[in-house]
This record gives sequence, structure tokens and C-alpha cells, in this order.
Amino acid sequence: DNIINPDFLKKMENEIRNLHISEINSELVYGLDNVQENKYSCRNFTKFKYANQVKDYFESDEFLKWLSIITGIGNLQKDEYNHGNGIHIIKENGKLNIHADFSHHDKLKIERRINLLVYVTKDWKEEYRGQLKLFDKQMNLKKEIYPYENSIVIFETSETSFHGVEKIDCPETMERRSIPVSYTHLRAHETRE
Repeated sequence: DNIINPDFLKKMENEIRNLHISEINSELVYGLDNVQENKYSCRNFTKFKYANQVKDYFESDEFLKWLSIITGIGNLQKDEYNHGNGIHIIKENGKLNIHADFSHHDKLKIERRINLLVYVTKDWKEEYRGQLKLFDKQMNLKKEIYPYENSIVIFETSETSFHGVEKIDCPETMERRSIPVSYTHLRAHETRE
């Protein structure tokens, strides 16, 4: 919690809140499928001065070394293709069903190993729900984490790292905002049959 300077965080939140969906429609992914509902994401960080700086920090050599130490996974690197990364916004009645993210990066031929989520929603209340739910490989709920502003969640990505977001019940004026950053492992994955 509270890893980002509050003044900087406020500026970043303002630029994300002022994101006009119609202006970036060609670059925006709207989620409505068997996994996500009423969720938007923008992978183009160049549109965001402050969010781009946060992304740069969490992809810096210094942070990658620290992340390798606390996770025990060496040779972590940033995802040059930003798959699954970006600015994520879930609106009223939105959700993210339980799923496991892809763990094999087809373009890079390496493993996606770690997800990091930075929450940038001011004044989120538990009554709005929208908590991140983490499950074990037997699909037992292990942890629930509310998207409180200036908190960060780090979890491993694998074929059994099941997670989802509880359906949101927030006012129309609220949005659940996060910045996911993923990391890959330099060791090429073996072909699985």
C-alpha cells in the first residue's frame, strides 16, 4: 500500500478519469465476452503522461531486480508487447469472470510469470464490490482484495492462477481503474502436447 507519491497519484488518476472513450475508440478494447463484461482497456500508454511514468518505473531494471528477489523468479523482463497491460476501466455492473491468464507468450516464445496491478480509484468502498478474487488450482477462494487507491497486488501467472473480479455495484459516476503490468521469464517455454 501507498507506494506512489500521493500528489503524483492524484495527477495520474485525473488523466485516467478524463479519458474520453470516444476519442480513442480505435485503440480501445471493450470487453463483452465469456470472461469480461463492461470493461475497457487502452494499451497505448503514450496518451498518459503520469501513467506512462508509473509503467516505466515498474519496468525499470531496479524494480525488476527487486521483483525477482521477492518472487524467487530470476531473469524477469518487461513485456515489450504489452499483452494484457494498459489502463483498465470496469464500469457499473462490470465484472471479470474467473479465469487464468495466458502463461505462454507466443510472440516472444517465453513464459509470462508475474502480474502486477496498480489501483488508481479514489474513494472506493467495499459496498461497491469489485474485489479481485484469487483462487488455488482446485478453485478454492484464497484471497479477496478490494481495489483501494494506491495499493498494488502482485501474483504469479500460470495455467492454474485463477482469478476474477466480483461484479461491480457502484454509482454510475464511479469506475474501477487499474494499471496492470505483466512480466515474462527469459527461459523459453517448452512445447506442450
